[in-house]
Amino acid sequence: MKKNLALLLALLMLLSGCKASPDAALTGSDENVSPQTGEDGGANQDLGIAYVPEDIMHPLKTRNKLNLELFGLIYEGLFEIDESFTARPVLCESFYLDNGSYYFKIRSGVLFGDGSSLTARDAEYSLKLAKEQESYYANRLSGIKYIKAVDDTTLEVRIDSQNGRLESLLDIPIVKSGSGDSFPAGTGAYSVWQNEDGITLVARENWWKNETPKFNHIKLYAVNNLDELIYNFESFNIDVITMDSTGNPIRLRGDYETRDFGTTVMQYIGFNMKRDLFKDSLIRQAFSCLIDRESAAIQDFAGLAEPALLPLHPRCPAYSQDYAANIKYSVENAKSLFAAAGITDTDNDGRLDYGGRRRLPVTVSILVNRENKSKTAVCHRIAEALKLLGIDAVVREEKWEDYLKALQKGDFDVYYAEVNLCPDFIIDPLFAALNYGGFPRGDFGVLLDGFNAAPLDKDNAQVKSFYMEFALRVPFVPVLFKKNTIVTHRSFFETLTPTQQNTYYAFSRWK
Repeated sequence: MKKNLALLLALLMLLSGCKASPDAALTGSDENVSPQTGEDGGANQDLGIAYVPEDIMHPLKTRNKLNLELFGLIYEGLFEIDESFTARPVLCESFYLDNGSYYFKIRSGVLFGDGSSLTARDAEYSLKLAKEQESYYANRLSGIKYIKAVDDTTLEVRIDSQNGRLESLLDIPIVKSGSGDSFPAGTGAYSVWQNEDGITLVARENWWKNETPKFNHIKLYAVNNLDELIYNFESFNIDVITMDSTGNPIRLRGDYETRDFGTTVMQYIGFNMKRDLFKDSLIRQAFSCLIDRESAAIQDFAGLAEPALLPLHPRCPAYSQDYAANIKYSVENAKSLFAAAGITDTDNDGRLDYGGRRRLPVTVSILVNRENKSKTAVCHRIAEALKLLGIDAVVREEKWEDYLKALQKGDFDVYYAEVNLCPDFIIDPLFAALNYGGFPRGDFGVLLDGFNAAPLDKDNAQVKSFYMEFALRVPFVPVLFKKNTIVTHRSFFETLTPTQQNTYYAFSRWK
């Protein structure tokens, strides 16, 4: 936990992609709830959180991240993703996969905030909405071709692509079938109360989990821009902000504290496979061995990242460094791998060279977006390691537009990038639309397909063989996974458990 009085932080793009309207979200809520005053003074302490007024206040029809965070208090999914990125059943009691279709048993005895019972038809309705183009969740559900409630308690989901861990994608809010666009009924810990004074979340007495949250009431404060968000936090109207602290810094004033949590945002090095130098997997392995990931995470990212050898978050139970021992940080191993690939200092001038009778010095240019200082710092760290080994290395810092153009044209030797993976950690996009370096899928694609079809289990043979082969072929080099930060007023919470997928994960256990 960091306890600096004036920390430099970068706010997540919470306010982007919204259409503000002062009259939005004033109608349509659970009609049978109203704020109540309880006897427990601790439970009555109000919490304030921010939202962005939109014409449609619907968890499946917005891309506004600030509102998506808020909806975690009102809605639940078939599953939830915990701190280790493991899917845990919520509105689903059990499931199985049969001949390309998943069958989900819907939990019985669950009521929406309006008192109606949850059925498989509500899940069908919600997942179909989530697949529509405007939904934040549309991309992750692109491999689903069929969703149907078999009966009141059974949902069938047919997939047209191999995925042995679909449950990791189904932490999607379930809303009441046919409900409106303004706060449709949900099954979560809170219901919505709206009147001329604004919007309040009220703890539900009939919540199926029979757990009591710390707060009976949560007051929502409308914000339309970044200045309003900061002002409301510094004025103690709102008590929680989530941030990406690795971007351009913004200063918050006041006495507050922060806690960090893991994300699926992976940063990595990609290679231009059209350059002969990088066609050799030994050279790609050597490149990985020169990256001091621990120092990059601690120093360049100020501890706001977690080093990773694999395209899998280190907190995942399936993660094992043993799979990739050959590409962990070791300058000596890098030297040996370069030598095995024929890259040596043949003329003793202190520079490595390669080729046949006409040897050429090894030069590497690292392309990076200059607008993030942490990323550029990592690239300079890698360049210095290459130089110490006798390789001419330069960091090519470009503004975002020029960086993207260079990627699309293949105008680079290696590049530093990041991708927000889905919670199933399937990396297919890096061999498709994001395959800027042109790594050939080929027979590696067979291994990839087998990995996709397997549950993400350390003991699974397909998972183990895929990651070990990944470490031998090195189609790209994982460097780290970013952390996000939650900011609260000092001593407001003693215990809290935010996750990337749900800022208010296990909120009833926050103290």
